[in-house]
Amino acid sequence: TANLAPETEILPAPGVYFGHLRRVDEGRGGQLHPVVTNVGYRPTFRDGRDLVAEAHLIDFSGDLYGLEVDLSFEGRLRGEIRFESVDALRAQIARDVEEARERLSTHPIGA
Repeated sequence: TANLAPETEILPAPGVYFGHLRRVDEGRGGQLHPVVTNVGYRPTFRDGRDLVAEAHLIDFSGDLYGLEVDLSFEGRLRGEIRFESVDALRAQIARDVEEARERLSTHPIGA
């Protein structure tokens, strides 16, 4: 998961989105990584003071810490939800990832 610190960007409404992430240092020709991104206040953890964006890279192994990235929001999966347990949250994330895989496989980039 990449915890993002948007600088001048405008974030969409709280919720869960699918899209792509690209490392800025790789330029426009860099590899696109499919992502599920949560934009919200982390209500399950009750620390909901600041709006955060957390991108879960699908099938990615590596370290992005400290790197600048571009993130696209290509579609919305659902609104933000408070879960009763971390296990319930994890189960929903797994469902979100599967739905994102399906939608990204049929959704042209940038459409």
